[in-house]
Amino acid sequence: MSGPASTLRLRVITPERTLADVEIASVRVPVHDGTIGILRNHAPLVAPVGIGVLTYRRTDGTVEEMFVNEGFVEVRGNVVRVVSDTGERSDEIDVARAKEAEARAREKLAGGLKVDADLARAERALLRSLVRQRMVERRARRP
Repeated sequence: MSGPASTLRLRVITPERTLADVEIASVRVPVHDGTIGILRNHAPLVAPVGIGVLTYRRTDGTVEEMFVNEGFVEVRGNVVRVVSDTGERSDEIDVARAKEAEARAREKLAGGLKVDADLARAERALLRSLVRQRMVERRARRP
């Protein structure tokens, strides 16, 4: 059975574009302390989105992933809206750029940053680069 009663709509939005606007069966969204799984008829929710991989299952059973980088998720009336500072589908990730970002972040962290804000910024940059690289590695292993 298809239609609004049996599915969820997922909308993933960044300041630059809409990454997804699709009917789905389920979604897992990274939050600051783990992930949340959302199925249809989920209770209304607003939560902060962390740095990580958003994974969703289409109604045909296929699974897709995208990188998201902080923002918020809202669930209301079988619509899941994820607003993220940045986001990329796994096939859009530039591995060389992610590795360069990792090297820069590690260099800053090794340099003994004195200001907590600079340390936190470098740690988030490192996490973003590592998550992007892991997504590409997982994609390459899929049949």
